[in-house]
This record gives sequence, C-alpha cells and structure tokens, in this order.
Amino acid sequence: AFAQTLTYQPDHLLAGNNFAWIRATHPNEGTRDAELALRIAQAINRRTKHQNPNFLSTLAVAQAGYGRFEKAVETTDAALAILQRDPAKNAEEIAKHKERRALFVERKPFFDNLR
Repeated sequence: AFAQTLTYQPDHLLAGNNFAWIRATHPNEGTRDAELALRIAQAINRRTKHQNPNFLSTLAVAQAGYGRFEKAVETTDAALAILQRDPAKNAEEIAKHKERRALFVERKPFFDNLR
C-alpha cells in the first residue's frame, strides 16, 4: 500500500517514512532493504530539516540496518532531544527510542515484530 501511494504521490512524507521503516526493520530478511530505506529516510529528513522525531527514528533504524551504528546513535539522540521537550506527553516514545539506542550502541540493528 505504501509503495502504491508513493507511485502516485512521491512527495507523501508519511507513506515514504512508513515504507522506509518497513524496509529497514522487517523481520524477514527478504523484505528488508536497508539501502533503499536509508535513501528514502535521508530524503524525508532533508525535507523536514531533521525536526520530526518519527522520521528521525526511521532514519536511525535504516542507518543501523546499513551498519552505520554511530550515525544511528547520533540520529536517535537528535530524536530524543526533540521528544524530551515534552517528556510527559512523549514518555512511551522516549522509552522506545532509548531501547533502540541501546541496540545501536551494541552495534545491533532493530527489527520490528510487526504485531
């Protein structure tokens, strides 16, 4: 569905972000494509001036999936800095980001369980 949306609306940031997330974090190796996810996430973050923590999170998981763990930590730190402006509202997201950051520090990628 995301790929189809992007075919007709290539500037749809949310669809692009969701598509990149899936390609970076899917538990099935055959579905993952870290390089594609990284390219999409980089483009989205350039367009949003690296100010959206959700988009930054996708960039971080793509960076880690591509083996760029130090960059993934830096990107996660940037997302956390934004989220921590309102810690009560963002407590759940902050916790998720910290969990993923710990993986990246250990040089491990994040794979979503896609509940």
